Amino acid sequence: MKKGFTIAAGLAALALTLSACSNAAVTTGTATGKASEGISDKKVITIAESSPESGPGASAAAYTAGLKASLGYLNKQGGLSGYTFNVTTVDNQGNAAGGASAIRQILQTKPFAVVIDGSASFQASVDIIKTQDPALPTIGLGNAQIIHDAQLQNAFGLFSNYTRECYMQVDYAVKNLGLSNLALVYEDSPTGQGPAANCPAYAAKEGVKTFKSYAVPPPAVSTNYDSIAAQIQQQQPQLALFFGSNGEMVGLQKASYNLGSQAKWIGFAPSYDITYLQLAGPAAIGTYFDVFQQPVNSDTPEAKLFNKVMATAAPNAANSAGGYGWSYGFIITQAVKNALKANKGVLSQAGFATAMKAMKTGPIGLLYSTDFTIDPSTSISELNIYQVTGTGLNLVGKNLPIPAAQ
Repeated sequence: MKKGFTIAAGLAALALTLSACSNAAVTTGTATGKASEGISDKKVITIAESSPESGPGASAAAYTAGLKASLGYLNKQGGLSGYTFNVTTVDNQGNAAGGASAIRQILQTKPFAVVIDGSASFQASVDIIKTQDPALPTIGLGNAQIIHDAQLQNAFGLFSNYTRECYMQVDYAVKNLGLSNLALVYEDSPTGQGPAANCPAYAAKEGVKTFKSYAVPPPAVSTNYDSIAAQIQQQQPQLALFFGSNGEMVGLQKASYNLGSQAKWIGFAPSYDITYLQLAGPAAIGTYFDVFQQPVNSDTPEAKLFNKVMATAAPNAANSAGGYGWSYGFIITQAVKNALKANKGVLSQAGFATAMKAMKTGPIGLLYSTDFTIDPSTSISELNIYQVTGTGLNLVGKNLPIPAAQ
């Protein structure tokens, strides 16, 4: 990153970019000239969010809060080629029933695109979308395997296939750390069921001698982790691979720490959150996380801009989850730009979906890169590894490939 960069300079550069885009010829609505498909006569693009605004998993609403903040930031810069965004949010309560209810309500409003926060909520929305609006651009903030298996016409993800991410964690434990006694701790939901079903066989193939799995009930069922921590302590693994929410990881690690466990942990990308350091305290030391965006407390122009905007737009989401959502707002913006350019200023859902499927970028938002051209259900093929130290986060693994499906 160039020295001397300031937020003011970054804002000026963005303003020049938006100004250049606004000089392009545009047509309101679709190729037929109709103000439809979630675009109003005043060129307002409606993005609808299905988000866990309440319930035990409400902290995950930071993803959609970050996305809303980034699109709101664009609006304040004057919009894009005369277009602005209107982001609406419906509470999906972080579960399947809430997800089904939320998508039914959202589809009645006929949005331009929908963002579904949570694997269970996404899975519960699929058949409803296929029946009522099969071509709707649908963004899922959850397990890429579920998004891929949904077979929607226009479904897009962000995170990895969690099963394959588990493979990557096994590879790191074996090849980089030289470990052979591992545990898999997973939320018994669409988040962790894939890794639980497939990772043990992969670990055995890679030479892991001991690999035991421990199911954790979703937060709506239980938040008492003492008995599970006791089971893990009996195994005394060298490393525990974790697939679940940030709150679950904190609770489990604290319970294990209180039992005197010496095991280290590695969390997957969605559970990585800078607030984790404050919540877990001493139990966090030594923990690994795989990530595909820069830490939000980095001393970079991108992180500084994120924190500056979030401080007023959504201070409770000024964390790593909010950073992922913030970055997806930039992805949406880039896809709209590309769609307008490819279609001579005409914006439509079909043009947007085509632009998304063709998107491959370098750094965008806080992300290191994105690539939807191979598989639109995920934006990533590599992960970095950070380890928690007494003073923060230390980068210990860079550009580690995510193994193919077995």
